[in-house]
Amino acid sequence: FDEPLSNLDAQLRTQMRMELRKMHEQLSTTTIYVTHDQIEAMTLADRIVILKDGTIQQVGSPIDIFERPGNVFVAQFIGNPPMNIMEGTYSIIDGIPSVTMDSLVVPLPKAKPELADGAPVIVGIRPDAIKVGGAVNRVPEQWRFKGKVVVAEILGGQSHLEYEIGGNSMIAEVEGRVMAASGKMMDIGFEPDRIILFDPETTNSLL
Repeated sequence: FDEPLSNLDAQLRTQMRMELRKMHEQLSTTTIYVTHDQIEAMTLADRIVILKDGTIQQVGSPIDIFERPGNVFVAQFIGNPPMNIMEGTYSIIDGIPSVTMDSLVVPLPKAKPELADGAPVIVGIRPDAIKVGGAVNRVPEQWRFKGKVVVAEILGGQSHLEYEIGGNSMIAEVEGRVMAASGKMMDIGFEPDRIILFDPETTNSLL
């Protein structure tokens, strides 16, 4: 299939995507499906091959690619909103491996022996790995911070909140309807195991 749903409106595209999935389950036939739509790729594929300029960037299951992107391109291509990407510095502070992004210092769950103290890095964190409201209480204290709301969007059963935190702009994707006025200070938390570092020269992940 070569982008079979690209000319359909949004509602019909969703219906047809489900029909294609059911057809595939019934026929149990190997299918190659070409698409620029990440939702189609994530919902229809058992394995995804991501190409850029004719070069394979990563091959894997939808969840593997979402949680463990091989480079910055894959990290920002898969996921809506895309992964938050920030420039930072890796360092050991009082024996604790950390990344510093502007004035925000975030501890890491484990050291990166391949990185020297003071090495530049690119830091990535998925919007759904940023917790707000009551969910912050489930995050260890060292990964809780204060953020200022820039804008909040309610999308039915989900909300997107853009924050300014320590000189960085981040988007959080949270369940439910979160009402937050611009400029409001809120507690936010990061899932530590979902903080990913990338090499700034190669842009490859340092998993």
